[in-house]
Amino acid sequence: MSENKNTHEADLLVIDDDLAVSELFELYAEEIGFTATRKSFTATDGLKSLPDSSLKLIVLDLGLPDRDRERVLEEFLKSAGDTPIAVVTADDQVETAVKCMREGAFDFMAKPLSPARILSLLSHAMNDYRYRRLIMNDSVRQRSPAFSKIITAAPLMETLFLAVERLAPSPQPVLITGESGTGKELIARAVHDLSSRPGKFVPVNVAGLDGSMFSDTLFGHVKGAYTGAESSRPGLAKRAEGGTLFLDEIGDLNIESQVKLLRFLQENEYYPLGTDQPEKSSCRVVLATHVDLFEAVRQKKFREDLYYRLAAHSVIIPPLRERPGDLPLLVDHFLREASLSLNIPAVKIDKNFIPALSSYEFPGNIRELSAIITGAASAASDGRLSTVYLHDYMKRHKNAEKTLQGCPDYHNELDGRLLTLSELEEMHVSEALRRTDYNQSAAAALLGISQSTISRRFQHLMHNA
Repeated sequence: MSENKNTHEADLLVIDDDLAVSELFELYAEEIGFTATRKSFTATDGLKSLPDSSLKLIVLDLGLPDRDRERVLEEFLKSAGDTPIAVVTADDQVETAVKCMREGAFDFMAKPLSPARILSLLSHAMNDYRYRRLIMNDSVRQRSPAFSKIITAAPLMETLFLAVERLAPSPQPVLITGESGTGKELIARAVHDLSSRPGKFVPVNVAGLDGSMFSDTLFGHVKGAYTGAESSRPGLAKRAEGGTLFLDEIGDLNIESQVKLLRFLQENEYYPLGTDQPEKSSCRVVLATHVDLFEAVRQKKFREDLYYRLAAHSVIIPPLRERPGDLPLLVDHFLREASLSLNIPAVKIDKNFIPALSSYEFPGNIRELSAIITGAASAASDGRLSTVYLHDYMKRHKNAEKTLQGCPDYHNELDGRLLTLSELEEMHVSEALRRTDYNQSAAAALLGISQSTISRRFQHLMHNA
C-alpha cells in the first residue's frame, strides 16, 4: 500500500510532520482492510484533501508546525464532515485527552505509538465505517436519552445501541451477555425505557435462587403454601406487570429453575406456590449473564431448549479492553464521582497514568476501573493520581493470576492430594479478600465476578470458619 496510488483511492489520511508515524500507520492499515494511505506533513496540505467522502479515518497530529495546537482539531472537525478524526500527540496529559474527546475526536493516542495500539485504532475505525454505512439512510441519528448513563464514544457501543433500539419494542425476551462489570443492567434499563412499557423495571439477581426460593421470589405464594406463609405474597413477576422483569446471572441457575423459567417464557403464565391456578403475565423479560451459555449447553449445565428460546433477541456488550478510546472519558467521570463521594478536592492525574492504565486488561471491566480510580483518588496524598498505586494494583492482580495458574507459592495440594475444585475456589476467594483488606467490591473486581457472588462466597467462608 502506498501514497503513489491515486489520491482519490486513499481511505486513510495521516497528517503528521514525523514521517515515521505515517509509515507506521501505512504499514498496519492494509492488514485491517484500508486500501491506500495519503500522507500530509502540514495542516494546510491535509485540509486540501477535505472533504473527501472516500476517507474512513483521519489521523491528526496536534503539534503541526503551521497551526496552533489548541485550535487545529476544531478546524479539522469543521472540514472533515462525518469522517472520524483520531488525535496523535506527544502531550500525554489526561486533560488533553479529555478535551479532545469532548470536542469530538474519535480516539486519542500519545506518542510513542505501539503497533498494538495502532492496530486497535484502525480496527475500531473500520468498524465505525461499517456502522456509518449501516445507518447512512437515516437523516440524522441522535443517541437516545435511554443511553445517557452509558459513557462511551466507541463505535462498537453505537452499533450495540442501534441493535437495542431495534429489538426494544418486541415483546420477546432479550438476552444480554458480556463479561462481569460491563454494564448489563444499564443496557437492560435502556431496553425497558425504549419499549415504552408503562409498568416498572424490576431487577433481580437470580444467582443462588434455586428450587422453591426461585419460585417464591418470582411467582410469589398463597397463604399456607408452607410453614410460616401466614399471608399471600405476590412475586416479582406480578410487580413487573406491564413492565420489564430483569433476571440477572441466569447462567447460574440450576436445571430445576431453568425448567420453571422456560415454562414462564413459553406460556406467559406461572403458578404461585401453594396453588394449581395459573396466573397470566404481561411483563417483558430481559435476562443477563456473564456465562458462555453455548459452552454451558455443551457441558449440559444449561438447557438447550432454553438457550435457543433466548437466542432470538440477544446482544453482546464488548469488554472495556476493546474500547480503549473510552478510557479518558471514563477516568474523568469516575474521578469526579470519587471526589464527591470521598469529599476531597478535585484530583489531577499524573501524565503517565492513562498510558499505564491502557496496558491493563481489565478483567473486571468498567466496575473494576471505577474501583481503581476510587482507590487511586483516596491514596492521592499530593492531590494527583499517581502511577505508584496503579502499578501496585496491577502487580497484585498479576500475582493472583500466577497463583491461579499454579505457581510455587500456591498450595494446590493438601496432605499429598490435589485440592478439590471447591477447596481451590474457597482458597482463591479467601486470598482475594485478604489482598483487598476484605473489601468485597475490590475483591469481586479482582476476581472478575459480581459483588453479590463474592458476598455469598464470603458468607459461606464465615459459616465454615
